[in-house]
Amino acid sequence: MNPRGAYAKKSRNIENVEARHQWCLASLRDPRELSKGCIASLASQRSFAALRVPGSRVQPIALNTLKTIADEILTRHAPDGKGFAYLDGLRQALKQRTTERIDRGNRRSHQDQSLDELRKRLRLTEILNLQRTQAYVDLFSKLVALTQTTYLDDGVRLRLHNLLQDHKDLSGPLLSPNSAEPSTPLLRIISGGKP
Repeated sequence: MNPRGAYAKKSRNIENVEARHQWCLASLRDPRELSKGCIASLASQRSFAALRVPGSRVQPIALNTLKTIADEILTRHAPDGKGFAYLDGLRQALKQRTTERIDRGNRRSHQDQSLDELRKRLRLTEILNLQRTQAYVDLFSKLVALTQTTYLDDGVRLRLHNLLQDHKDLSGPLLSPNSAEPSTPLLRIISGGKP
């Protein structure tokens, strides 16, 4: 076995753990720059050991190797003298910060989606109301035209005319966009009614 190869490998692992430590500290200061892959790697110790950060010395490492080397080189940072417990605490704190950020983002996204959904429903309601109004106006205009035909009996024509006039007096303000307040319906005397 080549002792120099083992020493070089341990040296790379030490650099990896130190780089991982610095990455955690920097990410805690500003977690907004973390990619989804980095955030996912914070889920557990094993996934944290498999973390690879492009452009840095943070590379995948065996979990047991990470624990051993962290206990060797990070004890000066750990209040209880356990380097890996300190590094894992940083991982958990970073996981908590990113989870809060994701939750806030999801809440904001959900609110935006709800607002968009309400706007779509409002627009659909407006379109349906417009279509109903057009259908109503079409029917009303056809009934008015029917009252003006000559082949109707005068009694039927008068009843139809009174019916349309009553309806217009009662419901006309609903279709008049210019009237701010509905006008009071006019009282009419209907022949043959009770005094």
